[in-house]
Amino acid sequence: MIWLGCSGWAYSDWNDVFYPRGMSGSLSYYGRFFNSVEVNVTFYRQVAEDTIIHWIKTAGKLARFRFSIKAPGNITHDLLLRDIRSAVEEMEKFSDSTLRPLSQAHLSGALLVQLPPFFKESHAANLNTLLSSVGIHDFKGVLEFRSESLANSPAIRKIYDETGYTPANTDSPAARLKSYADYGHGISYFRFHGRNAESWFSSSEDPSARYRYKYSLEELRQLSSFVKKSMDLGDEVFVYFNNHPSGNAPRNAMDFAGIMGMESGGHQMQLF
Repeated sequence: MIWLGCSGWAYSDWNDVFYPRGMSGSLSYYGRFFNSVEVNVTFYRQVAEDTIIHWIKTAGKLARFRFSIKAPGNITHDLLLRDIRSAVEEMEKFSDSTLRPLSQAHLSGALLVQLPPFFKESHAANLNTLLSSVGIHDFKGVLEFRSESLANSPAIRKIYDETGYTPANTDSPAARLKSYADYGHGISYFRFHGRNAESWFSSSEDPSARYRYKYSLEELRQLSSFVKKSMDLGDEVFVYFNNHPSGNAPRNAMDFAGIMGMESGGHQMQLF
């Protein structure tokens, strides 16, 4: 099974590009084209209970849908590095308030734990404690590192083996997707950030500028080869486009669906 979508669905610059005139940030409309979404707002702030209930009610009207959730940044980029006890406590609260209701509604995808650029191998013990201590219901655990060498270190490999988490396969100017990582956990996770090197490596007042990129069909075909490899292994596959500015993410995701031989435009996406 492949779950395909974008990193978020409520962007104002998708209006009149992906969303029809007069419609803005509609999850129900988004769900006509994609069967999954990666929720990044949870990285920045706690999502209200009423909002999660709304997600569940909306997704419940779709044929099949999954939410992947990004772990809170105050945990992954702060508490994890200096106060593991508090990190565990906060992750338990997050799991109970956000992951549990989605899981009970059979809408669980993956939990993305993104580590900061300043994460070091010396922090690996804390990470292992966090992941081993907190249950994430039936979400699949995924780790994203900014450093390929760190992601492949013995200490991190041990975490993959002991916790069942799997690495995120990412494509960005900092790390083009050139190889496929699989740890035999039955899941593969792909994040496509775009290849805007000029903005990626420079400071900008617009934080979204680094993601302003539209993949060509040839680039999408190259990326699809890695996804197909994971599918050949029988993995459950998650693919998300994070090049959201100007509506490039949904357009590229629909192009990708065509390359993969998937059906879009209905309430479900299935392999032919």
